[in-house]
Order: sequence, then C-alpha cells, then structure tokens
Amino acid sequence: MQAVMGVIQAVIGVTQAVNVVMQAVIVVTQAVIGVTQAVIGVTQAVIGVIQAVIGVMQAVMGVIQAVMGVIQAVIVVIQAMIGVMQAVIGVAQAVMGVIQAVIGVIQAAIGVRQTAIGVMQAAIGVIQAVIGVIQAVIGVIQAVIDVMQAVIGVIQAVMGVIQAVMDVKQAAMGVIHAAIGVMQAVIGGIQAVIGVIQAVIDVMQAVFGVMKAVMGVMQAVIGVSRL
Repeated sequence: MQAVMGVIQAVIGVTQAVNVVMQAVIVVTQAVIGVTQAVIGVTQAVIGVIQAVIGVMQAVMGVIQAVMGVIQAVIVVIQAMIGVMQAVIGVAQAVMGVIQAVIGVIQAAIGVRQTAIGVMQAAIGVIQAVIGVIQAVIGVIQAVIDVMQAVIGVIQAVMGVIQAVMDVKQAAMGVIHAAIGVMQAVIGGIQAVIGVIQAVIDVMQAVFGVMKAVMGVMQAVIGVSRL
C-alpha cells in the first residue's frame, strides 16, 4: 500500500508539474493572443489608411475623368474650329480663284487697251498723213490762185493798154469794148473759179480742224489709257 501511495504521490507530483507547465503555456498563449490582437488592431488601422488612400485615389480618378471629359470637349471644339478654318481656307481659295480670274480679265483688258492704243496711234498716223496731203493740196491750190492772180494782173495790164489804145483809136472802140467784155467775162469766170477754190480751201481747212480735234481726243484717250 505504501508503494501504491508512493506511486500515487508521484503521479500527483507529475500532475502538478504538468499543471504548472500548462499554466505557463496558458500565460504564453494569452500573451500571444494579446500580441495577435495588437497586430489585428494595427492591421485594421493599416486597412483604414489603405481604404482612405483608396478613397483619395478614387477622388483623384474622378477629377482625372472630369479633366479628360473637359479635354475631350476641348478636342471637339478644336476639331470644329479646324472644320471652320478649312471652310475659311476653301472660301479663301475660291476668292483667290476669283481674283485670279479678275487678274486674267484685267490682263486681257490691258491687252485690248494696248491694241486700241496701237490702233489709235496708227489712226493718228494716217490722219497726220492725210493732213499732210491736204496741206500739200492747199499749197498747190494757193500756188494756182497766185498764178491766176498773176494772170488777172496781166489781163488788167492788157486792159489798161487796151484802154489807152481805145483813147487813141476810138474807131475800134466797138471791137475793143467787145474784147473788154470778153476779158471781163473771163475775169469773172476766173474769179468764180477762185471763189470755188477758196471755198474748197475753206472746206479743207474745216476738215483739217476736225481732224486736229479728233487727234486731240485720241491723244487724250491714249493719255487716260496710259494712266
């Protein structure tokens, strides 16, 4: 019995030792639980911070998306402006085409004007030649008039001689009077011819004046055209 009691006491000692170990394990376990709870708290705090950062990042993303929307709107406006500018360029090109057409017309008009100036200058040359011919004809006619006036002078001298002869020879008075009548008739005819020639000269001088006026007008037109 004593041996059994010794065994029992030994078992009790072992049990007590196990209890002490178990209590130590419990204390360690409680300490581990505390540390774990602290780690959980820190982790939860970190999760809160991360969630806050995620919220900030989501807000930033919202701002970025809003900015992107504004940028897209600006891109649309820029594209519209580009379309307007292209339309303006098209209009400008059309205007340039019209201007080039006008320049072509002006150049054609300049060519026509130069041709007209050439024609007018040629016409002026022809008119000047005609005026030269008319002046030559007038010179010839004036020479003829001078000759006729000389003939009239000779006839008048002859008439003077005849008149003197009439004084001497009254018997031939009838014949001389007849001759005088014929001579006077000739003088009248010559004077009539002179009158006609002078009328022709007057007409030619009038034509000459008209041609000079036409030349003046043409020269004025040429002066205006050169401006």
